Amino acid sequence: MSGESGAVNGKEQRKGTAPPRTWLMPCLLMMLRSWNAYGFELARQLAVFGFGSVDPGTVYRTLREMEREGYVTSSWDTTVSSGPARRVYTITDAGIDAPGMWASLLEGYRQTLDRFFRLYSGGYTATAPEVGSSPGPAAARRAESSGYTAPEAGAKEQGS
Repeated sequence: MSGESGAVNGKEQRKGTAPPRTWLMPCLLMMLRSWNAYGFELARQLAVFGFGSVDPGTVYRTLREMEREGYVTSSWDTTVSSGPARRVYTITDAGIDAPGMWASLLEGYRQTLDRFFRLYSGGYTATAPEVGSSPGPAAARRAESSGYTAPEAGAKEQGS
């Protein structure tokens, strides 16, 4: 994934960034549905999945949280011939069921993204707010800086 960035309105924006970190848990659960794994191997697989470089500490914290929530169990693998024992993670029945909840949440998120991209590409028109409704914060700031004063709600328009 590209880490290319650019400034927009004085804020740093990344192009081609990895999925949000909140997707770590559902992605880890999906991986653990297929195989038991060490945290280091899971971090490596997340990079392949599209997360780019993932801080192993973030992965281990997420795995510990998943263990506290009952989605995974872990045990020490002492059969490793080279190096120290490693913690191996195994999905539980609750962990097998949890991706269904995540899928529902992500489906709602996907629908929102689809609407955004339709609007962005011109294939979708946003619905205008009702007359007399409050403008959004950005519109209010623009109006305020231009000296425009919105009419009172319920006030008659000129020429009516």
